[in-house]
Amino acid sequence: RTFPWRIVGIFDKEIDILSSELIYLLSDNTEKGTDHSWIKPGKVLWDWWNDRNIYHVDFLSGINTATYMYLIDYAANHGIDYILIDEGWSERDDLLTLNPNVDIPAICRHADNKGVGVMLWAKWINVDKQIDASFELMKKWGVKGVKIDFMDRNDAKMVNFYERVAKKAYECKFLIDFHGSYPNEGMRRKYPHLMTREGVIGLEYNKWSKKATPEHDVMITYLRMWAGPMDYTPGAMLNSQHETFFINQHEPMSQGTRVHQLAMYVIYESPLQMLSDSPSKYNENQECFNFLKTVPVIWDRTVPLYGNIHKNIVLAREKDNVWYVGVLGNSEEQEVEINLSFLSEGQYTMQAFKDGLNANKNGKDYQFFEQNVFSKDILKVHLAKGGGFVAVFRK
Repeated sequence: RTFPWRIVGIFDKEIDILSSELIYLLSDNTEKGTDHSWIKPGKVLWDWWNDRNIYHVDFLSGINTATYMYLIDYAANHGIDYILIDEGWSERDDLLTLNPNVDIPAICRHADNKGVGVMLWAKWINVDKQIDASFELMKKWGVKGVKIDFMDRNDAKMVNFYERVAKKAYECKFLIDFHGSYPNEGMRRKYPHLMTREGVIGLEYNKWSKKATPEHDVMITYLRMWAGPMDYTPGAMLNSQHETFFINQHEPMSQGTRVHQLAMYVIYESPLQMLSDSPSKYNENQECFNFLKTVPVIWDRTVPLYGNIHKNIVLAREKDNVWYVGVLGNSEEQEVEINLSFLSEGQYTMQAFKDGLNANKNGKDYQFFEQNVFSKDILKVHLAKGGGFVAVFRK
């Protein structure tokens, strides 16, 4: 029989954790002959976190066909790969009975015509009861993936459920996002279509608590992300400091600065990376959105540069000869030095976002700038409280 296994990692420095692939390397490999060519990572436009709070449009936004048709068009216009339709598209305890206000077959046809994939949310208990019938129906509609939620445990029965889902999803060519999940320990190598998992206090907690603090955001880079990709679901355009943060279900906000949110797209690994805020908010913040919709979700190389588990993280990643650097800080103002020696010799154009001069008062304040740099340079960056920095380097 196969027994559960556990790993302990011991590192010389905190930053070394981010170079470790120990869990992946010890995991079972994918079976020979399996075809993974259909797996497509990408960005996901998500409806739930922003409460479908879309404005300046000619329809009543909500859980209805018109809203999802709009999201598909928006995704197609901005090169976003998927939309995620969260709770409400089906009956609460029945995945086979549609909400009459949401025409999933028509939505999927429209999405296919636009080159956008549709993912659907489901409670695990309904998937457990209806996995064959519901997955085959979703496949008939043209659904590309399923987000499964509320498992909230990791006993043997639940782990076996994950295995059932992985096998059936492979048959249907579905990507899977396990929300309400334990961290991804040991399955994603065998089943690469298990793209990401929550297993973390993420952005959604700002809708009902104050747990997702800047300190927390830094710490999970070292702890949670060691286990593999995490569905933190970043992308908030309403950003606040501790003094001005408040819980709001309908127009939620994040803790920390705007650039703190942007940097998460470089630092946090998730092959299905959410764009959690409303299209209306992204329209109002086009400069930031231009970065969010183009930053990669998978990488060729990762170089951890510097970090302190309680204070900050500085990480460089490369995709197609373009380098990205992300910096996250805790709730204290601080100075960070970024040694650019990870770049090959020569001159680079750097496009960067940094905390604005007034970001300590208004978390939305940022500055975008460009300058030429060399691999021998050391950048000095000032982080506001809950701050961040993100840069793109092209030779």
